[in-house]
Amino acid sequence: MGGWEFDVADVRLTWTTETYRIHGLPTSFEPTVEVAIQFYHPDDRPDVRADVESALAGERFDSTYRLYRADGEIRWVRSMGVPVYEGEDVVAVRGAYQDVTEQKEREDAIREFEQAVESAGHAIFITERNGTITYVNPAFEEVTGYAAEEAIGRDPSLLKSGQMDQEYYRHLWSTILSGAVWSEPIVNKRKSGEHYHASETIAPIEGDDGTVRGFVAIQTDVTEQVHTKEKLETFREIVQRLEDPIMLQDESGAFEVVNDAVGEYAGLPKSDLIGRDEFAFMDDTAARRVSQMKERAVEREETVTYELDPTFPTKGRRSFVTTRYPHYDEEGVVDGTVAICRDVTEQAEREHQLRVLDRILRHNLYNKMNLILGHAELLEGQVGADARRSVEKITETGNDLVDLADKERRIVELLTDDSAPVRLDVAELLDDLLESLRESHPDAEIDVDCPATVEVEAIPELREALAEVLGNAVDHAGATRGCRFESFARTTRSSSLWPTTARGSRRWSGRPRAARRGSPRCFTARGSVSSSSTTSRSALAGRSASIRPTVTAGGGTSSTAHTGNSTARSSSSRFRRGTRRTRRGTESARRSRRRWRGGVSPRPRDGVTPPRSAVRAPPRPSRRGRGSRSTRAA
Repeated sequence: MGGWEFDVADVRLTWTTETYRIHGLPTSFEPTVEVAIQFYHPDDRPDVRADVESALAGERFDSTYRLYRADGEIRWVRSMGVPVYEGEDVVAVRGAYQDVTEQKEREDAIREFEQAVESAGHAIFITERNGTITYVNPAFEEVTGYAAEEAIGRDPSLLKSGQMDQEYYRHLWSTILSGAVWSEPIVNKRKSGEHYHASETIAPIEGDDGTVRGFVAIQTDVTEQVHTKEKLETFREIVQRLEDPIMLQDESGAFEVVNDAVGEYAGLPKSDLIGRDEFAFMDDTAARRVSQMKERAVEREETVTYELDPTFPTKGRRSFVTTRYPHYDEEGVVDGTVAICRDVTEQAEREHQLRVLDRILRHNLYNKMNLILGHAELLEGQVGADARRSVEKITETGNDLVDLADKERRIVELLTDDSAPVRLDVAELLDDLLESLRESHPDAEIDVDCPATVEVEAIPELREALAEVLGNAVDHAGATRGCRFESFARTTRSSSLWPTTARGSRRWSGRPRAARRGSPRCFTARGSVSSSSTTSRSALAGRSASIRPTVTAGGGTSSTAHTGNSTARSSSSRFRRGTRRTRRGTESARRSRRRWRGGVSPRPRDGVTPPRSAVRAPPRPSRRGRGSRSTRAA
């Protein structure tokens, strides 16, 4: 502790030896008030002047300043001054001078610690040696639900959940009382009664003599992390037990996580696969295909699904359908892919067998129906009018069955085809289809109310489906019952048969003028349909029409409606074939029958060509000595 004195009358400043030492000056130095003030930090000099002036005015002062020593070192000093009186006049100012640098640094450290504790996101509380809580920070109140006044004065047992056994607490107290740090997870209970998981660290507070005086505890709420880890463990167990290979690969394609199924197909331990890729166990062609799909998923950041037929060392050639997803890191950046592979080898084999069986059965059906239709054609000219109607019904039904088999073939092709979705303009597509429909049904009234553009994403077979629906609606229209076609767009994130995007809607109506009524957003056709007579009311014109089955040179079976002197092919059959031919007159129908009797082979279906009558009835003698109709046609 140093001292100083300022004599007012002599205007002289006197320092003690300790004051000289604090300034870093020799005792031979003669200080003055102005020179002494220059040793202080520029920001503190106004405070020094104000304190001296207040002392000369008769007031005491006790202040702390930053002092520049003679060697340039900055020290914190405490200066205290009191006025010295003679009578009522202040004749001097005398004071003490102390270096408080270390004390100031401790105070600053404590202050920073308090600020850090107050703003910390972890629950912190301080206790005495016996466990009595003396301080809690705001995070403690938030995590536990206890306010500071509710917790201070109590011990940490108010947080006990009952999940930890007595051995846990005995070990805890023996550790911290020995002066060691305790760091273990714990399950505590909030004021609300809810349990929470915490990562807890307890450190002893020691006195100057090294004895433990208290404890500071820090708790981090890890409830969400614990629950997430439990879920991940559950998912991991499920994934490991699945028979489908599942894998996580980094951006370069190296395996990071694989399940047991991957190791089984690869014929390698899972540990040997980490850091490697498909080339380690798969044929090069399949591995390159996988590499391309990984690159696509990463570059486009989209899910890709693909089929693959790799060859494995232990399982041989297998067929897979794989779905690969982009994987993102915590910052949302793609860092790899996740793949789920489904082994469809047995399913693919069964599908192949079913396709073969389907072709064989259709081939046999075509042969049998050709035989039936051939005999029906022969009988048509040999029986009377009453029996001829039955023959015509047999022919009509036979052609319907052949047409049904053809539809079955197209359905199978549609369900087993992997057509990629494309963008289509439904408005343009419908304009084209309705133009053909008007040509084949000139008496039908078809009104269109549609925006200029209706874009969708769908497989190309959408055209065929719309053609089938529209054609059937017109063909089977009547006065007493109707059919309805509604077009809609469903929004979805993945490409499918249904549109993923659509702009606009369309309304069609087609019916006889007498029965026409408004029907928004749909195609409507109404009319009567007779299924028991070969002669029915025309669905669109109201005139008498006979329905006669025919087989064309192109191989398709259809119903030909004869109205007056004109013949119009069924729009459903004509739309399916993408043709706009119209056969007119009874002579064209006779030419069609002659082509059939002449053995013109129908068009091949799925590689199967129905023969032109597997069994042909022998020609019958003519009443006038001529050959049969089949013989003449031949």
